[in-house]
Amino acid sequence: MHAPDSYHSRTAFWAAQSWHAGYLRRCYRWALARVLAEPKAPLHAPGARVLLCGTGSARTTRTFLDTLAEHGLRPEVHVVDIAEEALARSREVVREGERVRLLQADARQLPLPDASFALVETDFFLQLIPPRDRAAVVGGWARVLTPGGAVTTRDWVHEDERPTALEGGMNTLRLALLRRSLGVPVHALARTEVETLFSKAGLRVELHPLHLPGTPVRLPLLNALLGWR
Repeated sequence: MHAPDSYHSRTAFWAAQSWHAGYLRRCYRWALARVLAEPKAPLHAPGARVLLCGTGSARTTRTFLDTLAEHGLRPEVHVVDIAEEALARSREVVREGERVRLLQADARQLPLPDASFALVETDFFLQLIPPRDRAAVVGGWARVLTPGGAVTTRDWVHEDERPTALEGGMNTLRLALLRRSLGVPVHALARTEVETLFSKAGLRVELHPLHLPGTPVRLPLLNALLGWR
């Protein structure tokens, strides 16, 4: 599974849009606030490590690092992406003194030690993974989490009840628009599949409809996913 260069060119284009930074900042603030609300979350511990899986663009990396700092956190951050092009962009925005390690790797086979990260963060990632490979990705996230750690991400998750013809058509149209805008296959993702994937990996899953006040973009069916170790 290799993301084509066109994908990273397109993600860089979308990341340059003015609304994108606001979207990321609100997503990261919400996710970190939710994780830190757990008194025993390992993210509170000194020396905690965090994994950003799939950076896509330098703005993603920079916004994530800034949001960690806003919460008073300065963990060691590992940034993983399958494409060196994406990592090269992120390398340019890392500031002196920040503990950031960039690693080219496939999310299906993370070359990282077991139980070593307090948080795995990613965004709109599972829908880019073919269904046959999703168990390997989620299982890898669960493997590298410390006890009490969490995975946070956002994806379009459709309900499993039978949609009307109009709803089915709209879902098909959304996927087609995403494929066209990103230049790579985008796959449907159902609630029961998410729950099964996380449960089999030993994670407790929470799905939250994502409402981001002040963000001009409204994406129907966008859910925040949290998986707790």
